[in-house]
Amino acid sequence: ERENIQIGQKMTLTVNGDVLAYVRPIHDGNEYKKIIPPVVCPLCGGDVVTYNDGIWLNCANPSCPAKVRGKVYNYLSKMRIKGIAESSLNALFEAGLLNNIQNLYELDLDAVAKLPGFGAKSAQALEDAVAARLEVYDYEFFGAWNWPTVGRTVMQTIFQTMTWEDFVNGFNTKDRRSFIVWLSNIKGVGRVIAENIFLGMEVDNAMIAEVSQGWLTLISS
Repeated sequence: ERENIQIGQKMTLTVNGDVLAYVRPIHDGNEYKKIIPPVVCPLCGGDVVTYNDGIWLNCANPSCPAKVRGKVYNYLSKMRIKGIAESSLNALFEAGLLNNIQNLYELDLDAVAKLPGFGAKSAQALEDAVAARLEVYDYEFFGAWNWPTVGRTVMQTIFQTMTWEDFVNGFNTKDRRSFIVWLSNIKGVGRVIAENIFLGMEVDNAMIAEVSQGWLTLISS
């Protein structure tokens, strides 16, 4: 809406390195169809919410199948777990063997090996890919949970002021307002990001504890 981009309109794209930096519409005097943002998720029917003054649209349903898959894909990318094809992940999702991030660390290799196109060697390769990244920096892990506006850079900024254990303890002991104010006071964070972190921890705190304590060694920044 801010740039008045419409359906069928030509645009100018500016790329900085491997990042799409700017998108600008080309105003040629022609009339185009206005883009109407969705209010419900087209896949699960959940409410669509906006973040960062309407720049981000997101399904509010944490169990949305698209969000679950996207969360796992993002986690693998941000954690730099390499060698697992998207087609393999889709097969695991469809078979019910992969439903969340924690499942990556507890795959039933016998069941995976029985899937069409897999076999024992492929199943072992999946486990080896995950096992290759069991020792990671704290900001890599906490920045990989696909919370809106929150990534590794934000979490690294936070962990320069506190340990990850203090961060988790702060969430577990402070009320919502106190936690958000606590993080908002860190330079480079701010209220919107702090709120998104709180909302993300509300959903993922239990699984974060399971994964970090059960499989990973977190290196302090």
